[in-house]
Amino acid sequence: MVFRLPFLATCRLAGLAVCSFGLSTTAAAQTRILFVGNSFTHGKYAPVLNYNAANVKDENYGLPTSSPRYEATDNSGGQWSGIAGIFKKLTDQAGLNYEVHLEAIAGRSLEYHYDNALSVIAQPWDKVVLQELSTGPLPTSRGGARSSFYTYSTNLEQAVHKANAAAQVYLYETWARADLTYQSNQPYSGFPIDTMAQDLHNGYFTQYKANGKYAGIAPAGDAWISAINAGVAMHNPYSPDASKLNLWGPDNYHPSKWSAYLNACVLLYTITGVDPRSLGTSEQAAKDLGIASSDAVKLQQLAYQQVTGTTPTPPTTPTPAPTPTPTQAVTSLTLINADTDQPIAGYDPMPSNTPLNLAALPTRNLNIRANTNPALVGSVRFNYDGNAGYRIESVAPYAIGSDVLVNNIPDYNAWTPAVGSHALTITPYTQSGAAGTAGTALTFAFTVTDTPTTLPTLRTPDSPATTAAGLDYAYYQGTWSAVAGFATASATASGTVPTFSLSPRLRDDNFAFRYTGYVSIPTDGVYTFYTSSDDGSQLSIGSTLVVNNDGPHGTQERSGQIGLKAGLHAITVGFFEQGGDQVLNVSYAGPSLAKALIPAAALFRATAAPAARSQALAASLSTAATPVLYPNPAHTATTLTGAVPGSVVYVFDEFGRAITQATADEVGTATLALPAGLPSGVYVVRAGTQAIQLQVR
Repeated sequence: MVFRLPFLATCRLAGLAVCSFGLSTTAAAQTRILFVGNSFTHGKYAPVLNYNAANVKDENYGLPTSSPRYEATDNSGGQWSGIAGIFKKLTDQAGLNYEVHLEAIAGRSLEYHYDNALSVIAQPWDKVVLQELSTGPLPTSRGGARSSFYTYSTNLEQAVHKANAAAQVYLYETWARADLTYQSNQPYSGFPIDTMAQDLHNGYFTQYKANGKYAGIAPAGDAWISAINAGVAMHNPYSPDASKLNLWGPDNYHPSKWSAYLNACVLLYTITGVDPRSLGTSEQAAKDLGIASSDAVKLQQLAYQQVTGTTPTPPTTPTPAPTPTPTQAVTSLTLINADTDQPIAGYDPMPSNTPLNLAALPTRNLNIRANTNPALVGSVRFNYDGNAGYRIESVAPYAIGSDVLVNNIPDYNAWTPAVGSHALTITPYTQSGAAGTAGTALTFAFTVTDTPTTLPTLRTPDSPATTAAGLDYAYYQGTWSAVAGFATASATASGTVPTFSLSPRLRDDNFAFRYTGYVSIPTDGVYTFYTSSDDGSQLSIGSTLVVNNDGPHGTQERSGQIGLKAGLHAITVGFFEQGGDQVLNVSYAGPSLAKALIPAAALFRATAAPAARSQALAASLSTAATPVLYPNPAHTATTLTGAVPGSVVYVFDEFGRAITQATADEVGTATLALPAGLPSGVYVVRAGTQAIQLQVR
């Protein structure tokens, strides 16, 4: 299914010969269109980058370096045009009069365009095309920023419609990146290329449905998958197949000339209603780009097929399009963890006739998603164990247990199949409510068991002699790209925190923390630990690395499992931040324990044994200790050691006013909590007759 305005759909079915969008056959009225995007939009590489540039207005060409829209990437080769330039050439050959403009800045999101290019975008355009960064519409767990994409694509749509209520705004779907799929330690490593494409599709189409004011979506990313599935394009450029087209550019994520041409054909049909097949073997842009005419015809056909959801016989002349033949199909099933709303490893797709052991899965809160081709159909009907109307889903994702949208993101309902043998027949339809024409159904059989598995060897608890609530932390300042990078660095500050908090930091970029302590495990069993962080993090239990979420990245979650006996187990979490957001969340789940952030009540730190405290007390009374203040500079709190046990330690401001105080414990340590909003500056910490300067930042 493709989303488009009714009059466009009517024109496509009626054919170009009888539908000219109200334009005269002698002089077409000019249509002003603006493409907003990034390097995916301008193409980055020759011959796409500057193709047909003389006929495209590059809104950022020639701007001074002080402009936020200045393109830092070298553009000495002249104005950029990219896919917009190919689109312009196609419209010219179709007899349409389009004035094409480009607002594309490499590596910049729609949020950046809203903040810095609104003067260009909020003009009375006839049509505007919006393309987000390559990873923006992905789930947060995969390094995406869907909330930003949803917010700013809506803000830009509203700005365009405020300038011209009749303007048509389109979303331009991005495509799966080979470098994030076929390389190790990437968000989609180990998954088929379709997985990232499906996530992108869901992000774009969810926003389309939630907004309701877009004219349509150009399903370019879906067309890439269709080209791969049709055998026209290779699926993995790291294992090239010379007999097939490579859709990726030299870096394996920007478009090649073939995919840029495919994208332009998809845009042409989505935006203008012109069937790209009508351009045929004599199409000029393909010749200019060095694309063989036979390949051009294949790409034109794929664009037509993707936008209409059909696979008709290509026309030999520019005649009206044939009546579409539905080819919708359910291709596979995915087992979903309804607690995390993510596929369960090993079950994406679900292998047929493989026993499903509830006791061995990470949760019993499940769901089954039907995957379709194309990714969006009219509806899907689930026939479950002979119940033909068990579930009908008219909105993607199509799940047997259904789902709801929370902040425009699917939240799968919990569904647990009964123990025994089950049969599923899932059928797609061209219309909602299981109406219209039925596509190719998928019949699937599976067996459910609930057999407890043999527990792995459970780790023995550490059982420290004495503990106190909270964690010890060491804070570092510097720039690292891995947790191991600050292993031998000297700590800038140290102290205690109730949980894995970043609040003791003294700045927002280029810092790191190492937290050490113990986590309380209530019952024997296998536990899953999670870190969600921006940037890298690692979690270890004892000397075992359980969660590896290392490396620079946006907010993403990783997890790992370990068998533990009830009791206190040593836990270490390392985290570093380079730039951007500062995020660290540490969670766990286990037997009778739903996934949750590890609470302060479950975290402990070791303290000195009574004998050691007595020895320290005797030493403090018999010798004059030198007070030490840390961290210094401080942000929210500081600790003084070496005070007389039981004495009161004060912090004074520059006017001699006491702003906080604390009593030293039996070993002469006083923790001083600084008031919220305390201005930066120099303060004095006084312990008895001794005074130390404290810097607050």
